[in-house]
Amino acid sequence: MAKAKLRSSQILRFFLSKDPQVLTKAFVAYVRPILEYSSPVWSPSAVTYINKLESVQRSFTKRLPGFQKLSYDTRLKRLGLDRLELRRLHADLIMCYKMVHKLINIPFDQFFTLSQHNSTRGHSLKLFYPDSRVNARANFFLCSNDFFVEPSTC
Repeated sequence: MAKAKLRSSQILRFFLSKDPQVLTKAFVAYVRPILEYSSPVWSPSAVTYINKLESVQRSFTKRLPGFQKLSYDTRLKRLGLDRLELRRLHADLIMCYKMVHKLINIPFDQFFTLSQHNSTRGHSLKLFYPDSRVNARANFFLCSNDFFVEPSTC
């Protein structure tokens, strides 16, 4: 995270253009990959970690010319950006989709089970993931087969 903060401040100092759109594109290209690196594997669940990651983008957008007095959500909307937490959720959903449809070489049945009830509302692709005995595992996207417990019925 320190590397991302350093790089975002370097973008603001060294770019000759002060156009917010240009600076935002540089942020997306050079800083956001650092913040989103391996997000399907490691996604923070504690509010403090989420806020620390989000603070990099929050401080960058606040330092843009003409954006100092706007709220964070307004700044993101004007720049066409999403919150990093929402982007991590999208990455998790994309990973899950790839696993369900076997687009990647990760065994689906070691991490999830499909609903056994055909009478469920909606569709047949309702996923259940195993309960976890360890708190660190409860917040991990891919639960190991070692801690696999029959999913609870909702």
